[in-house]
Amino acid sequence: SSTYETFPDLILLSRNGFDFHVYFMPTNPVHVRHVLQLHQRILSEFPEYICNMHSDQICSGPHPTATFKVLTNTPHQTGALFGWLVVNRGPVDILVHPNRCDTYRDHAELASWIGQP
Repeated sequence: SSTYETFPDLILLSRNGFDFHVYFMPTNPVHVRHVLQLHQRILSEFPEYICNMHSDQICSGPHPTATFKVLTNTPHQTGALFGWLVVNRGPVDILVHPNRCDTYRDHAELASWIGQP
């Protein structure tokens, strides 16, 4: 089915299809250790994904704590990463949202969580 390869028209491929924001507390050594391992595993197991981590582990944008972000470009990538993170997220929570033309709505109304909001 083309649904595995193409997002609905409202999702902007120019801004990547979906963002996965992995939230963690930079003052919690368990979180930091797990997130560094998770980041490395994603880079290793999903080398075609864009995976950004701020080197200073600070809050940025609308996010209330430190994050790293993984970007997906197809529905197939989004589904594969979603399932993988459900099993491997450990003690951290993950905000998942589409990229459309309304950043606020993408993060607030269209977001889903793996873990606790």
